[in-house]
Amino acid sequence: MMKALKISLIVLGSLIGIAIAAAFVYRAFYAQKIAQPFEVNSPDLPAKILIATQGSAFKTQLVAELVERIKSSTYIRVIDVSGLSGINESDWKALVVINTCEGGKMQTDVATFLAKNADKHNIVLLTTSGSGEWKPTDSSVDSISSASKKDRIPTLVAEITQRIEALL
Repeated sequence: MMKALKISLIVLGSLIGIAIAAAFVYRAFYAQKIAQPFEVNSPDLPAKILIATQGSAFKTQLVAELVERIKSSTYIRVIDVSGLSGINESDWKALVVINTCEGGKMQTDVATFLAKNADKHNIVLLTTSGSGEWKPTDSSVDSISSASKKDRIPTLVAEITQRIEALL
């Protein structure tokens, strides 16, 4: 009886250890990095666009191509989504928020930012997920969903640009 209990505890402990290790491996491969902030053009320009994003190869390329497309006569500031708490939405003609669905929910800083801003008319939200089908249900922002596939970048840049131009 004692031997069976020991074996059961060892098996259970091993399974828990494997689950914890798998969670760490998943986090190491799929966790978003901190996006590097930068600015384009003078803040004195009348059209101001904020891009809040997370750090990944897909999002970095998407932001680079988006900035290239919209940079003429527009002040652009790029920040990590973790900096959204210090942003006043009314200071910007357009805010582009690019985040990843995490555990079936919007990234925490993004969800908090959207919840505190009642007037979301100037926010363009792109949420990426594994399938590209996930859409936030807890936000009144008209959002774009996509998988993080590089072949989708031109289409996403065009769609985001169209929404920005409607706001300017």
